[in-house]
Amino acid sequence: MKRRVLIIGTEQKCDQIKALEDAGCAVETTASLSKAVELITSQPFADVLLDAELFMRLESEQAGFCIMDTEASLDFDWQLMLAEIVANCTEANLAYLDSNFNFVWVNASYAQKSGYKKEELLGKNHFDLFPNEENQRIFERVRDTGKPYTAHEKPFHYLNQPELGTTYWNWTLVPIRHKDDPIGTARGFTFTLVDVTSSVKARKEIERLREEALMQASQMTAVFNALSDAVIVYANEGRISYVNPVASTVYGISPDMDASVLPEKLSIRNMDDSPVHVDDLPSSRALKGETVEDQELNIVNAHGRKVTVVASASPLISESGVIGAVTVWHDVTEKRSAEQREREMEQKQLEFYRRTISAASQDKLIITSYDDIREIFGEPQETWEFFDVNKMVHTRRSVTLAAKTAGLSESKVNKVATCAGEMLSNAIKHAGGGHASIRTDEGKFLLRVADHGPGIEELNLPAVALIHRYSTVGTGGMGYKLTIYSADKVYLATGGEGTIVVMEFAIS
Repeated sequence: MKRRVLIIGTEQKCDQIKALEDAGCAVETTASLSKAVELITSQPFADVLLDAELFMRLESEQAGFCIMDTEASLDFDWQLMLAEIVANCTEANLAYLDSNFNFVWVNASYAQKSGYKKEELLGKNHFDLFPNEENQRIFERVRDTGKPYTAHEKPFHYLNQPELGTTYWNWTLVPIRHKDDPIGTARGFTFTLVDVTSSVKARKEIERLREEALMQASQMTAVFNALSDAVIVYANEGRISYVNPVASTVYGISPDMDASVLPEKLSIRNMDDSPVHVDDLPSSRALKGETVEDQELNIVNAHGRKVTVVASASPLISESGVIGAVTVWHDVTEKRSAEQREREMEQKQLEFYRRTISAASQDKLIITSYDDIREIFGEPQETWEFFDVNKMVHTRRSVTLAAKTAGLSESKVNKVATCAGEMLSNAIKHAGGGHASIRTDEGKFLLRVADHGPGIEELNLPAVALIHRYSTVGTGGMGYKLTIYSADKVYLATGGEGTIVVMEFAIS
């Protein structure tokens, strides 16, 4: 017949139960003390065991019955063996100390955690091995008062294992005495410890990270609040979770507002005045994981003023994916207006230069665009590349020969050579070389010289084109003045793509 064992406790470990069953026991469990009393009084159990957690919470008189014999004939060695099995299966550190705090018994976990072997612990005084004045006073108070002591997350430093640093323990010290023994005459002590170092450190790390995150959030909020740009933070579902003062006062956006209402509320439109679909909003794109930079939008703000903003948005990403988005609106209304006024002024200025240059050159020099000058010249019949003086001389000779072959008079050929020399020299000086092309068409000989230099600034056009020997680099040459004099017409396009000059000569 199997020995019947009752385990009383708040948590039963499967490995404990299996160990008992492997030892030939029939195991029953309950977490209720009242139920346990009922079972014990109604049925014969060979052994009644209390788990460590419940053991810690019992009064000393009750704790003395951690193992209770309910059968008069129960073998004491069997009890000891049974207790050893259970004690060594638990993760808790268990020890029994005598009245002078000497180790009488420890389980395997206690020995392992202490850094000593069992035989090194038994018979030794607890405070000789683990000196700690505070803990010693606690032990003496438990002995003197007969009241158990429980500590929660109590720090401890191993002198024999300094590499462990600070460890944290939940522990209980319970005096063992007979009910008739006087207070202060404990026969021994059960000492139960549970290592909670990892959970304490994990919690402290979480608390540190939380504090760090709160600090960062506070700092970021302070930065956002100080910005002159509108900042809007969205939750993953598209709900607005935060707006800075500019977004609130200037655009009338509030937290908890649904982002889908913004296009209509603010009349958000593209720069071509087409309405912006909610899916094309920078915030919507960011919530899909896209980073948006410098998307220009026209918006009617809370004060009814039409403004232009440059919107940027970034997704907020965690390990689980996109959890939100942040959008920044930078008002560029005044900047764009100023740029438009500047463009209009530049256009007016350029037109003035064109008219002035055309009149001063008797309509021989025409300032035009890249597209127009390419159309004027058409497709080249022959092209030469030049990038040094030798190539320039060779190109000038080739152009001169082509003009003669095209049927130009000797005086015109000389003028072509003069224009070629001036324009090729300019390209070498200002751009390190370029291309020369010729084309004969409808009684005209066309010479084109093109480079990829920085171009001529508009303010310098009148001087470059009309002042004799003028040069932006301060070097020789006769300037455009001689070229205008020699050719029948000169077309000039200049800017960021370089300078293109087309010289036209009538074939006669």
